Amino acid sequence: MRASAEARVIAKRYAKALLQVVIEKKEDPERIDSELGEVVKLFESHPALGQILASPAVVSSRRVAIVDKLFSGSKVSQTTANLLRVMAAKKRMPLLGLVREAYRRQLDEHLKVETAKVVTAHALTKAEEKALMGKLEELTGKTVRAEFRTDSTLVAGLIVRIGNRIYDASVTAQLTRFKERLLSAS
Repeated sequence: MRASAEARVIAKRYAKALLQVVIEKKEDPERIDSELGEVVKLFESHPALGQILASPAVVSSRRVAIVDKLFSGSKVSQTTANLLRVMAAKKRMPLLGLVREAYRRQLDEHLKVETAKVVTAHALTKAEEKALMGKLEELTGKTVRAEFRTDSTLVAGLIVRIGNRIYDASVTAQLTRFKERLLSAS
């Protein structure tokens, strides 16, 4: 199910505030991201817990007490625990996954990191991946984090998506462009 635009706006506000706190406190922003990921997994694997923390039948102070009990003595940072307390108090726990996604985007923007989705016909060697990453970083002027996958229908070549830009260097695309040029020349 897709999240509403309102839910995404709210999640973005929480993420922005969280990143500001992390920067002000000079905490490790990647650690906070990792912690959020672990908490999201916890709630995904125990949906009843998320339902309790989102229930209007459970008073705010009780929801906060549940969060405190869950994370006291854990390795979750005070910053992450504070976020969870606020979200529990405001019945926003169902938005935690969206907050984590928004935080990751904000963090990437802050660190000047781009995510590239790379689809290749065959798996690349580590050396090929490294060379491609160097070219993509040169092209974008940013640090690039790549997600690689293979698709045998490409025949050869690769397709790279960075944000809303697509670089298609697949043989299939080249053949299609060649065919179009031949047809337009006739």
